Amino acid sequence: MSLLCERILAVMPNLCEDDPKVDWVDIMWNDLDKRAIGRTSRGGRTIRIILRANQTLEHGAVLARVRSSQIVVNVPSCETLIVAPKSAAKLAECAYVIGNLHIPAQIEAGKIIVPADLSTEAALGRAGIKFKPAFRRFRPMPNALPQLTLAGDLAR
Repeated sequence: MSLLCERILAVMPNLCEDDPKVDWVDIMWNDLDKRAIGRTSRGGRTIRIILRANQTLEHGAVLARVRSSQIVVNVPSCETLIVAPKSAAKLAECAYVIGNLHIPAQIEAGKIIVPADLSTEAALGRAGIKFKPAFRRFRPMPNALPQLTLAGDLAR
C-alpha cells in the first residue's frame, strides 16, 4: 500500500535528522523539479508524490502527517564546486563558462555553486577561475525557461 502525497503541507528545513517523529524521503537535487515521483521512505513507506504545477520539492518539505509522524523530503548532500569571484569581471566570466556548459547553478551571496564533475573543473581551470570543492546540499535555481500551463491548472 502506498501513500499518495499531492501537495506540500509546510517547509521545515531545520528539522533534526535524528528526530524519531520524522520519516525522511531522500530525493536527489536533480529530481526536485519533477512533479511525479515514487520513492520509499527511510521508515519503509512507499510514497507516491504527484504535485500541482505551482509546487516544487525542496529540503524540509512536509508531504504528509501520519499518526504522530511526518513524512519529510531530505535532499542529500553531494560533491559541489564553489566559486567566489572577487570582481564583477570574474563573476561575468564565471557565469559565461558555467552557462556555456549548460549546467545547473545555485546562486548565493557572492558565490556560484555547481555540481562537481571533471569537465566543469577543467573548464573553470582553463578560464583561470578558482573554485573550492565542498560536500553540501545543492539546490539549483529553478528552470528559467517558460513553463507550459495546462488548461486544467488554470481552473484551480
